[in-house]
Amino acid sequence: MFQDIASKVFSRKLSEPDKYKNELERIYTHLTVQLPSEKHLSFLKSLPFKMFFDLYDKNTSEMNTKTQSGVPCLNEVKLHESFRKFSETFEVDISLDFKRPTRKFEVRCFRNHKMLTQKPRVTDSFRDVVQGPFTFIGLNPCVLNSLSPTEFQDLIYSPIIINLCIYSLKESTKAVKDLFYLADDSNPSKSPFPALTHLSLTFDNNLTTSKKLKINDEDLSLLFESPIIQNIMSLNLARNNISNVGLSIMTQDVTKFKNLTQLNLEANTFDHDGILDLLKGGFIRKLVSLNLSGKRKYMRLEDKTAKSLADCLHFQELKSLSIHTQLITDEGIRALALSPNFPELLYLNVNNLFFSNKGALAFSKASGDEVNPLPKLSHLVLTSWDSIEARMNLGREQISEETKQEIQKAHPDLKID
Repeated sequence: MFQDIASKVFSRKLSEPDKYKNELERIYTHLTVQLPSEKHLSFLKSLPFKMFFDLYDKNTSEMNTKTQSGVPCLNEVKLHESFRKFSETFEVDISLDFKRPTRKFEVRCFRNHKMLTQKPRVTDSFRDVVQGPFTFIGLNPCVLNSLSPTEFQDLIYSPIIINLCIYSLKESTKAVKDLFYLADDSNPSKSPFPALTHLSLTFDNNLTTSKKLKINDEDLSLLFESPIIQNIMSLNLARNNISNVGLSIMTQDVTKFKNLTQLNLEANTFDHDGILDLLKGGFIRKLVSLNLSGKRKYMRLEDKTAKSLADCLHFQELKSLSIHTQLITDEGIRALALSPNFPELLYLNVNNLFFSNKGALAFSKASGDEVNPLPKLSHLVLTSWDSIEARMNLGREQISEETKQEIQKAHPDLKID
C-alpha cells in the first residue's frame, strides 16, 4: 500500500482539483490510520513538496479541531511530530510580497540551498509559518518591521525555531533588544526563542535598504546578556562592525557560550589585538569551526596573527579554520602548516595574494618526518578563481601545479584547491 500510493503521486499529474483533493484524502488516511509512525519519514520523503505542505495544513487543522472538541488525536499528534522532524532538513526564507494590495508573506523553502518549489507559498498568517513545522527560519528587516505586536510575540516565543537567520538589521540596537530581551508580562520567567541553538545575524550586501546598519560592539554586548546565549551552539556574525572591543566583550564572562562550537566572524573590523583577546576565551576550547576571514582593507590579520593561532594550545577540537583574504605571507603560512596544535583539523582555507610557492610547500611536510603537523587535514584551500585573477593583475607569483603535486605526494588523500 505504501509503495502504491507513493508511485501514484509521481505517475499522476493530479492537475484536476477533485483528483488532487481525493488523493490527498487517501494519503492522509494512510498516514494516520494504516502506516506505522516509524515509517512516516520514509513516506514523506517520497512526496512532492506541495503535497507535503498541504498534508501538513490538513494535519494541523484536524488536530486543532479534535483537540477543541475533546476528541483523542494521538495519531494526528504522531504525524505532526513526523512533519516537524522531516522539516528539520529544510531552510525557510520569509519575505513580503509587495505586488499584492494587502500584506502577504512569501515562503520559500530550500534543501541544500536548492528551492523545493518553483513559486513561493503565499500566506497572510505569519503565525502559521513560525509555529511549524519548520525549524530553520530566515528573515529580512522588511518582514520584522511589518510585524504586529502579536506576530512579534509569535516569532520570539516560537517553541520550534532552532536555527534563525536575520539579514541586515535596521536600527540594530533596538532590534537586538526587542528580539532577545522582550519579556512576557504574563510570565516573567519565559525566555525568547526557547529552542534556538543556531543564530545568524549577518549583513546582506544584496539588500539595498535605505538604512544599512550592521551589528556593532554595543549590540554584541546586549546580545551576550540575553538568556538565549547559553544555548547557542552556532553563532554567525559575518560582515558586521565588530571591533576589538567586541571580541574583548566576548571573553569577559567565562560562563557564557557553554555550548558554542561554531563561530563565524568573517569580514568585521577587528585586528590582531582583538584576536589575542579572543584566544583568552575559555569557549574556544570547544570550537570545531572558526572563520576569521575578511577584507584586508579594514580587517587586517597578518603573520603575527597566524603565529598566535598556530601557537594556541586551545584548538584541540577544531575541525575547520578559515583565515582567507588576509595579509598573511610565507612566514604565517609556514606557522600554520607546521603547527602541532591542530590535531583534529580537517579543513583549512588560507587563500590570499601574499604568500608564494615557498610558503605553500610547508604543507608538503610528510607524515614520516619528525613532526606530523595537521595529521587529519583532508581539504586545503590555497587559491580561488578570484585570487588567481588578482595575482595575475598584480603580477604576483601563482601557486603552481608543481607545488600542489609536492603537497599531494606527502598527503595523497588531501584535496587541494
